[in-house]
Amino acid sequence: MDMRLSICTLNIITLGIVLSSCNDSADFSSRTPTKKQNSEKLEVEQASDSSFDSNPTFDPNAPNNDSNSNQKTKSEDDPVTSIENTENKDGSITEKFIGRLRAETNSKVDLVFAVDTSDSMDAERSMLAQNLTQFLRELSAENKIDYQLLSIGGGVTYPADADQSRFGYVGLEVDSDSALARFRQLLGDPQKYSKLPFREDASKELVVVTDDNSGVTGLDFLNFLYANAQRMGTLHFNGFIGLENSVDAGKGGPSWCGIRRIGSEYLAIEKDPKYGGKMFDLCTADWSKLLKDLANRIVRVNAQSEFVVTKGTIDSSNDIKVSINGVDKIREEEWVLNVDKNMIVFKPEHAPKSGEVVTITYQMSVKS
Repeated sequence: MDMRLSICTLNIITLGIVLSSCNDSADFSSRTPTKKQNSEKLEVEQASDSSFDSNPTFDPNAPNNDSNSNQKTKSEDDPVTSIENTENKDGSITEKFIGRLRAETNSKVDLVFAVDTSDSMDAERSMLAQNLTQFLRELSAENKIDYQLLSIGGGVTYPADADQSRFGYVGLEVDSDSALARFRQLLGDPQKYSKLPFREDASKELVVVTDDNSGVTGLDFLNFLYANAQRMGTLHFNGFIGLENSVDAGKGGPSWCGIRRIGSEYLAIEKDPKYGGKMFDLCTADWSKLLKDLANRIVRVNAQSEFVVTKGTIDSSNDIKVSINGVDKIREEEWVLNVDKNMIVFKPEHAPKSGEVVTITYQMSVKS
């Protein structure tokens, strides 16, 4: 039995992505793997997972010796500075900023979907396919995200009228509880990782779609991500899963939705401050809104969140007003003040999109 994983490499160029090319040990296919293939893949996964510590200690602050580091660009590191400032009659200062992506000239996001191919997920896969075009348009046309999309297994049907060079498949089957195992199998080996179509200067957004829980614990998966943090770069984990408050067919919800198990392991990942993304309700009736919300989140978490004021030092004891396009934002809930760096830091999901106007009004600190 051929134990090699079927993986193919997309060739990336600066302003686009050319069609995928394969070698003897690589084979992207648009076909959904057969049950026989799935059996073989499971044996490969078990062999590859045997090297992982079954009871790792989760320490996000532990040093990382991974040599395959993704280097941040200067624009990712630099906070946004104001384009204008005004002294108000009451003595306060107002500074205005223009929001931007963390890497404005290189706004790349690599999406990886792992969609449950069980029969119980037929309706969800169909709705994903129906709304995928608008989701991708929301990212690219509306927000200038340079995306590429990789599907683990055959759970994603790509739009026929879209640029096919941005899409790829990995020949691993995704069953009801195997998504985390597949992500880990795909990302876990540095030699295999170098063959994947990930761009070194792109952030990664992982998305699981399933009506079941994971066979791999969220803690184990987080330990894996932190152990390989430098090589993973910027990465967030999202999902369409069964939630505690999901209303499936058995509770009077949509007839097509049935939750096997609450996705508690995925919810554990959502809580992580570094890698946690957003878990959405699989039983949501309107999947166009569901995917729009995911696109909006991806755009905002990949936007620059740090805005440094330059006119004066912020007096933290006085009121500070922060707004985006004229809409006031709530302190501590949507943004915080970094006193040491004299800047406003937006929380994930609340950062302004590229082109949105950020206004900060504050009183200057008077040094004694």
